[in-house]
Amino acid sequence: MTTTRHEGEIRFPDHISLISTTDPASHITYANQHFCDVAGYSATEMEGEPHNLVRHPDMPKAAFADMWRRLQQGKSWMGLVKNRAKSGQFYWVNAYVTPILNDQQQIIEYQSVRTRPQDHDIAWAEQLYARIRDGKALPWLTRLSLEPGQLCLLLSGTALLGMGASLVTGQPGWGVITLLCLLAQMGHGWHLQRRLARLLAMAGEEQGSALCQVLYARRQDSLAALELLLRMKKAELRAVVGRSADTNQQILQAAEDDRGHIQTIDTHLQQQRAQSEQLAAAITQMSQSIRDVADNAHQANALVGEVQQVSASGQQALATTRDSVDRLHQELDASQGVLARLTQDSQKINGILEVIGQIADQTNLLSLNAAIEAARAGEQGRGFAVVADEIRALAQKTRSSTGEISDMIGALQQSTRQLSDGMEQGAQTSVLCQQHMGATAEVLDQINRMLARVTHTSDEIAQAVSQQADVTSTLDQGIHQIHQLASHTADNSRQALDGITLLVERLQNLSRLINQFHD
Repeated sequence: MTTTRHEGEIRFPDHISLISTTDPASHITYANQHFCDVAGYSATEMEGEPHNLVRHPDMPKAAFADMWRRLQQGKSWMGLVKNRAKSGQFYWVNAYVTPILNDQQQIIEYQSVRTRPQDHDIAWAEQLYARIRDGKALPWLTRLSLEPGQLCLLLSGTALLGMGASLVTGQPGWGVITLLCLLAQMGHGWHLQRRLARLLAMAGEEQGSALCQVLYARRQDSLAALELLLRMKKAELRAVVGRSADTNQQILQAAEDDRGHIQTIDTHLQQQRAQSEQLAAAITQMSQSIRDVADNAHQANALVGEVQQVSASGQQALATTRDSVDRLHQELDASQGVLARLTQDSQKINGILEVIGQIADQTNLLSLNAAIEAARAGEQGRGFAVVADEIRALAQKTRSSTGEISDMIGALQQSTRQLSDGMEQGAQTSVLCQQHMGATAEVLDQINRMLARVTHTSDEIAQAVSQQADVTSTLDQGIHQIHQLASHTADNSRQALDGITLLVERLQNLSRLINQFHD
């Protein structure tokens, strides 16, 4: 909007309207941007302030008294008003103020639509308001009331004088003509008076006050009332159009703002839809991964069960081996006793050659038994088997040649001592083997217990992973539903955007149409 300033006066374009509303106590509740621009106040500064914030001291109190009298009666008021801007400058407006009623016919607000008045109206208002401020009477010409009926009587009187003059001068023809004109004039005046009375009756109290008649029509008569009525109807129409244009502009601005917001929402929804697609794909992959983990957990649990079975079998085999080692240890102890007796007997060989045969038989029998036990002992009994063979061979030789026995006694005693040492070492080894097997059994038992705990933990992990897989599957379904909802919302948002765009276009068309009426 472009305003001009001339000697302290602010002039604004003819095509704009300054619109404001107040509550019943005359506190401003709304001011359009044109009003703010001309008055120099922001909407925030005006809101809640009395409307006399812009009152100019040159305005006579009688004008506002006339306004409030009509407004409190629920009637509209129109008048020329001089306002003061925040800068101290002034501007003239043609104000049309209307009380707004609710369903109970109670005043809930006042609406004021102001336009730029004509310069000649401003000049007349300045003169008139100056006389009112100075306490002077209105100009005599404005108080001269000449109704159409009065004018007809005046003309009729003139016609009667003319007719009398024609009779005096002896020219009756002119009198007849004058009489006919008189009758025609009286009929026309009567008809005009009736039509004017009908119009004023239709207008009722909308004719406006005497002050407004003088202000706009320069007279106080029926024609002035009719002129004021026409001006007020025109102002009322312009007020309706102006308020409609202002409301339409607000709706248009709100619609454009909503369109911008919906465009932003649509962009966000498109991004959300793309992100939900990515999230759905990620959840699907995670769900598959969790199912794979669950399968692996079940496989690991089965493998742990197999290992536990192998460990139990190992414990059983170890127990069997331990029993065998115990028996071997007992047999070694028995063999050491035999060797001890053999040593004693070999020391007595020289004195008891006569019983060598019996000893040889017994030795042969013992060597066979020892060979059997050595075979049972496996690798550890291999040396003992060799010795047993030698003893058996010695016994045979003893049978064949007792002479050689004496020579071999020393060797036999030496071999016996070595065998005794070997037996002792074997016994010690069997003891160590028993200890090691005991430790191994404990380790296997611990391993078995740990495997049992691992199995229990694996079961819990498998159950947890299975539950997580179920939750993830549910989450996957929820994400897909969210994605579908996001897609539907995005589609609805796009439809809403198209709808609001169409609304903006229609509001723009309506604004152009209103501006045509406004102009």
